[in-house]
Amino acid sequence: MMGYRACRSKSTNGHESGSSVVEVTTKTFDEKVLKSDMLVVAKFFASWCGPCRRMIPVDEKMASEFKLVSIVKIDVDEDRDLMQKWGVASFPTYLFVKKGQKRFEQVGSMDEAKYRNLIKKLIDL
Repeated sequence: MMGYRACRSKSTNGHESGSSVVEVTTKTFDEKVLKSDMLVVAKFFASWCGPCRRMIPVDEKMASEFKLVSIVKIDVDEDRDLMQKWGVASFPTYLFVKKGQKRFEQVGSMDEAKYRNLIKKLIDL
């Protein structure tokens, strides 16, 4: 995977659970992310990325905790167009999008408290 940089930030350990996080592609990104009225957290990930895998349980927990937030994932190995369009170069990268506008970008994994606080801060914008 030449040209990619793996993130070296803090991560949370855990096991993958049943998914409430929806995978989107170039075909569904506009509908699921840009046209949504709710806050959408779009996670750009790679299956070979350790920090991406370690964030799965945290993503799932946030999806369960915040029913009025949509958390989606984009596999960069399957959908490079979106990765390039949004300028994503490190994984995971989280884009917090509301009403078609990027409100915040988190490059690298984050702890649960930071994730929760970002959602709470951005949900009412």
